Amino acid sequence: MGKSIFDRLGATRPPPTEGATKQHPRRREDPKIFLKDILANGPAPANLVIARGAERGFSKRQITYAREQMKLVALKGPGANGGWFWVLPYDNRAVPAPVAVPNTAHL
Repeated sequence: MGKSIFDRLGATRPPPTEGATKQHPRRREDPKIFLKDILANGPAPANLVIARGAERGFSKRQITYAREQMKLVALKGPGANGGWFWVLPYDNRAVPAPVAVPNTAHL
């Protein structure tokens, strides 16, 4: 009897190269970093954020899960057909403490 189908298929294939056997998986960007970047300048439409995330390889669920973890604020746009906007939460630590200004009006 002749060679098996697996032997015949294996004989026609070139040997694997060094780079092909040691491929490193591509590291994905963290969806939280993506959300911080896209919302850094203020509120953005939620559907735009999800669409831009899809362009970077994130699923809608990955984006919404990261939004929940980051406690992003969701705001409804004006009007009956207003869309949803996402914005980064207010962070008290990023704002400097108020400075007391002496009242000099009576002088």
